Amino acid sequence: AAIGLRASGAIRRTEAVISVPQNVAITAETALRSDLGKWISEFEPELADFSFIALSLLHERRLGDQSELAAWLGSGILPTQPDVPLLWGEEDQRRLCGSTSAPFAERLASASADFDWLEANAFAAEPLFFPESVFNKQAFTEAVALAFSRCVWLRSPDADLPALVPMLDLANHADTPNAQIKLKPASKGGLFGGKAEPPMAQLVALVDIAQGEPITLSYAESTRAELLIDYGFLQEPVPAEWVTTFSLDEDDINFDDKCDVLESAGLEPSQQFVLSEKGEKRPVSL
Repeated sequence: AAIGLRASGAIRRTEAVISVPQNVAITAETALRSDLGKWISEFEPELADFSFIALSLLHERRLGDQSELAAWLGSGILPTQPDVPLLWGEEDQRRLCGSTSAPFAERLASASADFDWLEANAFAAEPLFFPESVFNKQAFTEAVALAFSRCVWLRSPDADLPALVPMLDLANHADTPNAQIKLKPASKGGLFGGKAEPPMAQLVALVDIAQGEPITLSYAESTRAELLIDYGFLQEPVPAEWVTTFSLDEDDINFDDKCDVLESAGLEPSQQFVLSEKGEKRPVSL
């Protein structure tokens, strides 16, 4: 049976369902500030924060009972091999690579490229710190799959960051969710009472939730195919969609200037667009 969250009692709109201290979250910054930092300071992963999170997860597992997250990692709630395409068999992966709406071939290549860099620049240089029994390609791929499928997004005015957060990762997806994740700043104890609290990541109800009702999040504004790649499920109905990519030519003498123009519009040098038969007005950026 699938794991998820259900309300044990009636929950009112805006009520915090779960609060987790932000310092237990695994983020890219977790890896960079840990003992791993000196080995990965020049690491520029193709999978961005997710490869840092995967590496940090392997590091915590290597620590075993000495890890502050040992109870969570050993609870069985966090799987070691999630059922997502990165861990499927070769034939199923080959078929998915042929999809016009799922950029899975790129995901496979990026995961492999990130591991190759780590193996050449960190793992081989310090085998005692990075034992092969923990830091190998299969384990890294599994950790990357876990990072994509179980991370939640911590959104602030400064940045949107993926993070592995105990308990918050248990909420299932819905196109119209009844909860969202909010960040609560640290609070100081008052002169007349009041408990000091560290910064919190909270699961907050968007509407009134009845007892027994599933508590859901919107994982991402993605196509059905992208949800399949990241999270391992295909939500129906599946609309007819096609993903196309436009990229700047890096040999263009005006490449840097064009990158600046795109950045000012919130676009990347290589940008994907989703085309659909529904007939919606196409985005201005296209």
